[in-house]
Amino acid sequence: MKSIVIQKLTRKEEQLVREILETWNRKKANAPRKRLISTKTLFSLLKKDEQALVEKILTINPTPLGWKGEWHGILDAPHNLVRVETHVDVGGGCHYLPKKAHHAFLAMNKAFHDELRTWLYLESGYRSSAYQIMLFLEQLEKNAFNMKKTARRVALPGWSEHGAPHIQALDFTTKRALEGKKEDFAKTPHYAWLLENARDFGLHLSYPKNNKLGVMFEPWHWRYASE
Repeated sequence: MKSIVIQKLTRKEEQLVREILETWNRKKANAPRKRLISTKTLFSLLKKDEQALVEKILTINPTPLGWKGEWHGILDAPHNLVRVETHVDVGGGCHYLPKKAHHAFLAMNKAFHDELRTWLYLESGYRSSAYQIMLFLEQLEKNAFNMKKTARRVALPGWSEHGAPHIQALDFTTKRALEGKKEDFAKTPHYAWLLENARDFGLHLSYPKNNKLGVMFEPWHWRYASE
């Protein structure tokens, strides 16, 4: 993989990010299948200088920014994606999982419901590389274009477990959180149950406290290993 090191964007590039996000929010924010958007489709929405910036960011090496995770590669969307049916409207379009990860999620959720009489809600499953870079740019703007801070919060495309179907990431949330009631997932019975039982269904916590990957603690983020 060819990569470059970028610690900071120029003022012109920062403005291009704002313009890219404005276009994205206007044209794709409410698209049901936005998490599957291809790079080709994303580029069709952008001007040439915006496309060039996205291509540049796609080649960033996040290691100098403190990220120590694995390079998974920028992969095509798998053909076995399944739309996840939820028990409430989670909003923000549809969620998808590879078939094996979906089966594991359903089995685990049933066991969870049998014990706690509530559900685990999927907040994010599979994400295309194009969708992942838009999440990165959104967080980058929120962080006042601090690259190092952003790289600890949102993985760049190719480095994210959400775009790696062989170790598919699943982000969980609660009904209270979906209803707009702020909740610390690490303090919920959902997290306690996952710590005790998720391994039985092939799921593992990706970013525990004080992890060595340069990533903030994410109690909601679990990965499914198909083998």
